[in-house]
Amino acid sequence: MAINDQEMIQKDRAERRYLPRWETRIRAFWMKDTSHQAREGSIKNLSCAGACFCGDTVFSPNEVVHLTIDLPWESPIRVCGVVRWVDEGNGQKLAGIRFVNVDNMVCDAILHHMKEAEHVNLAEIWFKDWK
Repeated sequence: MAINDQEMIQKDRAERRYLPRWETRIRAFWMKDTSHQAREGSIKNLSCAGACFCGDTVFSPNEVVHLTIDLPWESPIRVCGVVRWVDEGNGQKLAGIRFVNVDNMVCDAILHHMKEAEHVNLAEIWFKDWK
């Protein structure tokens, strides 16, 4: 399968997500369960269900990570997540992090940030295939 076909399949999957994700570049700090010092990185894309984290550390799948995400227009949010995948391509160290036990206030803050940042109509995204 050509790369273009793979990209199209990934875009199609992303569009079917109940909780959409948005491309962004937000500063974030992370800590592992075993560390007591936060390190800085950034969020490459974000949703209420998880994020793509970019930093200087390689994570391992199934590793627990605590994130503090600096949302513009909002107070920083704190979430706990599990690393689902890692990628060191293109000189970046990326990790797909699935959030666990996300508080409704945290999800509201993420949705509010994305609405303000991109003027998104969430109802159109959620109900676009309803007829």
